Amino acid sequence: MDAGSSITGAHPVCCAFLLDVARKVTNLISHQIHLHGHDFAILQQEENQAYHPSKLNLTLDNPPRRDVVLLPNGGFVVIAFKADNPGSWLMHCHIARHASEGLALQILERQSDADKLFPGNSPNIIEANRVCTEWKKWQDKQKDFFEGDSGI
Repeated sequence: MDAGSSITGAHPVCCAFLLDVARKVTNLISHQIHLHGHDFAILQQEENQAYHPSKLNLTLDNPPRRDVVLLPNGGFVVIAFKADNPGSWLMHCHIARHASEGLALQILERQSDADKLFPGNSPNIIEANRVCTEWKKWQDKQKDFFEGDSGI
């Protein structure tokens, strides 16, 4: 999407997310939400307002572009991005404890293309598997070393 462009027309929205975290779960605080592998358009951002479809007022003409957005206290945010980047991309709260507690998700895009980029027998995947195996062995020996931290 080019700067100054509309989100409609030549650049169709392939993926839109509504982020709305229940008030009782989040202790009424804001969350800095980051998406790897993309920048996105912020279509709407509301504080202290529960999501309801009747409250949507999306900015479709030249919306701000970011890779981090503040999910406001007691509110919601609507983002959109073109899902055209092969791979598995993490979206998570930048507060590590919140990500550890589940405020994170992975988005798999164009899996068949991603599989071609990273075949199971490639030297990079073999090395990544070796490093992960060694890390797991080391981490299993640690007591509470990463307590409450997602590692993100």
